[in-house]
Amino acid sequence: MKYAVVQYGSSQYKIQDGDVIKIEDRDLTSDTNKFTLDKVLMISDDSGVQVGHPYLEGARAELEIIGEKAGPKISVFKKKKRKGYRKKTGYRAKYTVAKVLNISS
Repeated sequence: MKYAVVQYGSSQYKIQDGDVIKIEDRDLTSDTNKFTLDKVLMISDDSGVQVGHPYLEGARAELEIIGEKAGPKISVFKKKKRKGYRKKTGYRAKYTVAKVLNISS
């Protein structure tokens, strides 16, 4: 069973071939729907575990963009007691859904 730990943005993801993951919002204006992640922190396979310092040289993970989704709605409510100040805002974080095609070391 081969898996890897990769870093994209400020998050780390444990991935395997064929996994479908939600990553931080990615710009989808490019023509191709495939991209590679070069920041591979660790790879584990039948031969053993390889750990980078901080990243493994020459290791990469190929992903294919499936689409976009929005996360759960988050409400933010601010209030100051006895001042009449109330403010309600909210947002839905956007995610990019991607499928792992290949992990190479």
